[in-house]
Amino acid sequence: MSQQISRSKEAAPNAYYLNQAEFKAVITDDFIGDVQKGGACNCEDITFNAHGNGTHTECVGHVSKESIYMDQVIMPPYLTCHLVHANAKHLANGDLIVDLNSYPWQNLTDLDAVIIHSGTTHKAEQFSGTNPCYIDKQVLRVLNEKGINHVLTDLPSVDREEDGGALAGHKAFFGYPEGIHLNKTITELLFVPPSIETGKYLLSINYAAMETDAVPASIKIYPIFD
Repeated sequence: MSQQISRSKEAAPNAYYLNQAEFKAVITDDFIGDVQKGGACNCEDITFNAHGNGTHTECVGHVSKESIYMDQVIMPPYLTCHLVHANAKHLANGDLIVDLNSYPWQNLTDLDAVIIHSGTTHKAEQFSGTNPCYIDKQVLRVLNEKGINHVLTDLPSVDREEDGGALAGHKAFFGYPEGIHLNKTITELLFVPPSIETGKYLLSINYAAMETDAVPASIKIYPIFD
């Protein structure tokens, strides 16, 4: 049985002071895009920003000078992944971080993807201005070096909310600017129920193939039975 670990619009978080997503029926003088209001069909205008309005998948185009978009990413329909319930820790400056001591990252081998569940987020949380937990760039560098192509997390970003524009974690995982990896992705703002056990799963990342760096995504995992 599959388990959905992405967020629906009913439980949408918000980050980076971005406007909330809006879903509005198209209504004109001679058209009603809402069946409940007497229209023949439903037709919505949707306004959103993938980075702050919910579960989204992004490619190296998020940090690159080059124009690289999610519609260029080639991804198999199913990926092998390991889900990690990481032990986040507090730093002296008050930050909360997932670091090299949060999990034995070196033990993760022969995988397409890693899901990092920080356990610090809630279903419909408003993250803006809260300095949420983030992932140490050294963890992301290790995962890149181990050949992991997809990192997923419940956090609004793998990087610190205010980092002076460094985005060091993104760049460490994407290996940018040293190289451009078209088929590597980062997925953020998952919702992972704590009842899901650490371990290996099949992963499906369903995303909108749009000409932009980050797009809404629906994420499912499937247990693997030995």
